[in-house]
Amino acid sequence: MISWIGAGLILPPAVVLDLKKRRIPLLILLIAALPAVPVNLLWSETHWLEMAGGALFGGVFLLLAVVTHEKIGYGDGFLIAALGLWLGIERIAVSTLLGMLAAGFTGVILMILKKKRRKDQLPFAPFLAAGCVLRLILEFI
Repeated sequence: MISWIGAGLILPPAVVLDLKKRRIPLLILLIAALPAVPVNLLWSETHWLEMAGGALFGGVFLLLAVVTHEKIGYGDGFLIAALGLWLGIERIAVSTLLGMLAAGFTGVILMILKKKRRKDQLPFAPFLAAGCVLRLILEFI
């Protein structure tokens, strides 16, 4: 449970910054991610291999940011990596998938309503936060 608390401390400022400025500063994510390793190793159920896998999962999104010329932002990749350190590979992978599904669904609805066009971008942090909340709920069902 402590790993979810760590993730819960990262997400609110990331969501606000992504919505307002469309940027998530790396310094904030580094400060938020650094305690993940000692906290998880001492007091959490998240194994160090799961943490490493979660961080590497974020690294995949950093590579996607390069390949897509930042259609997926670097901040999103670093946010996923930071959350991956807290949550581990399985939790962050499912949370990210749920967030992507929510973003896609929202994008389709906004295009139907003519509020967005196909090439418009949506900030991803709010959808990732929603995916994390859904994954947390699924953990207790």
